[in-house]
Amino acid sequence: RFIARASRWDGACPFKMDAKGQMAMLTADDVREMKVTLEAGRKNRPLDIVVGGATGSLAKTAAAAKINEMAEAGATWWSEFGMQTGAQLRKRIQQGPPRFD
Repeated sequence: RFIARASRWDGACPFKMDAKGQMAMLTADDVREMKVTLEAGRKNRPLDIVVGGATGSLAKTAAAAKINEMAEAGATWWSEFGMQTGAQLRKRIQQGPPRFD
């Protein structure tokens, strides 16, 4: 029902639960599958898909690769989260935004 309801609007910010009911990270395959379902009844209208994760502990190139994989799958926005300490947040800010094609 969520996907059908979201397809009527301009976008979606989906999340995923594992078998134990805990939050789980979306994969690029999840995003591809959702995009196909969301676009099915939209008559070629643009759609935003917001996904997120934590890239603060990754090297800049690894962070860019992770985000690029999601973009290639259909994500149009990335939301950075998961920072646990001020030091981690400062490190991520100093790295600047990941660059990808």
